Amino acid sequence: MKVKYSSKALSDRKGFIESNISHGKDFAKKEDKRITEAAKLLAKNPGLGRDDLNERGLLYILPDRYKILYSIHEDCIKVDRVFF
Repeated sequence: MKVKYSSKALSDRKGFIESNISHGKDFAKKEDKRITEAAKLLAKNPGLGRDDLNERGLLYILPDRYKILYSIHEDCIKVDRVFF
């Protein structure tokens, strides 16, 4: 299954990179990689997220930091938003 990002989710990721860059490029890249790796995990295991926390889709909570709002489609998962 593929991962697709909405324009808002891409904007969310860009915002996190811009805010994390003050801690260094490596840190910003590492944090963005956490998001993309989590999305890949969801593509392999779409049912990992909770469907009782947000009416707009499933919510997957990464340890310590980010939350991914996504929906499951026939051929992909679509990441709708990424929250801090």
